[in-house]
Amino acid sequence: MRAILLFTILIISMITMLNCGGSDSSGTENSNNKDDSIETSADRFKDEPTDAAVSMSPGEFVRVEDTKAKRAGLTSVLLKDGTAMIFGGRTDGSGGFWLNYNFSTEMFNAETGSWTLSGEMNTARAGAIGIVFENGSVLAAGGEGEQNKAIGSTELWDPATGEWSEIGALNEERDTTDGVLLNNGTVLVAGGRSEAYSLMNSVEIFDPSTNQWTLINPMAEARIGHTTTLLQDGRVLVTGGGKKDGPYLKSAEIYDPSTGEWSAGGEMNLSRRSHTASLLQDGRVLISGGSGKRMIAEIWDPADMSFTKTGTLNIPRADHEAVVLQDGRVLVLGGIGNRDSGELWDAETGEWMMSGEMEVGRYEFGATILPDGTVIVAGGNSSEGMTASAEMFKP
Repeated sequence: MRAILLFTILIISMITMLNCGGSDSSGTENSNNKDDSIETSADRFKDEPTDAAVSMSPGEFVRVEDTKAKRAGLTSVLLKDGTAMIFGGRTDGSGGFWLNYNFSTEMFNAETGSWTLSGEMNTARAGAIGIVFENGSVLAAGGEGEQNKAIGSTELWDPATGEWSEIGALNEERDTTDGVLLNNGTVLVAGGRSEAYSLMNSVEIFDPSTNQWTLINPMAEARIGHTTTLLQDGRVLVTGGGKKDGPYLKSAEIYDPSTGEWSAGGEMNLSRRSHTASLLQDGRVLISGGSGKRMIAEIWDPADMSFTKTGTLNIPRADHEAVVLQDGRVLVLGGIGNRDSGELWDAETGEWMMSGEMEVGRYEFGATILPDGTVIVAGGNSSEGMTASAEMFKP
């Protein structure tokens, strides 16, 4: 009887040891199960959104109706009524040696996801400066036109009639430039490429009360493919620029409307052209991308006018677009090489994460954030040439 009892105890002990061994073995498998539990947790966040889950969302792109015309190098602005407008750009057609340019204007209806035509510009142009005034009118200035040359004509779009009218021309023809609406209601345009294809350091101010342009103090350096950003204190930050094949500039300059003077604004860690500059909610400026595979992003701080490196892009980008989302993140998307990817920069961590992918890779396109926080993306150069495709990014 005692022998039977000992045998029984031995069997129970062996079973227990086997179970322990099985637990260790399944522990290795549980490293996978642990990953599964993380995925399950993420799925739960999707079903029950939290603030953290929203901030980490990669978002998605949804195709909408194509624009009426194929266009690249278009101008995209948000009107006062919340409608997105695009105008101009290079377009399809046989222009022989010279490119063809677009006269047309289109409006995007976010509720229907459709485009409608508005009035045509008097001068076809690509890469024009687009400024929306408080009264709802839109300024189109300069750009590239007939025979691929810089043009000086400017026009004003009237929201009441939907028509464009010619107004006072720039003092100097210019394209591949940038401009901003100052707090006093005037418009600053700085630098660019001249009609003679040279870099410019000249600066002009447009006064909407007279519809005329005035030359003011020039920048210290000639710039093309640079950025121009209106700061929270009303000053203007200009960064980078340079010839298409280099060299590019590291320098930045500051324009003070109260004095009409330019001053040094610090120096970027990397020289850049065809990059983006995004005004953040805290008043700093995020610099990202640029020709020459510039992947390291930088932050400009107005407190000491210094540039500090922040997270590195996952993919190099130039001639891309950048949009500040309502939650403070920055979305960059597209770029030369017909990139279809996007990335999101988190102001809290300073890191980049991949966003959803566009259905059509593109560069030289338009991207505008709408009042509901979505972003409308339209046109550009794609793998099939100039495109009319449009899509919406939903954060």
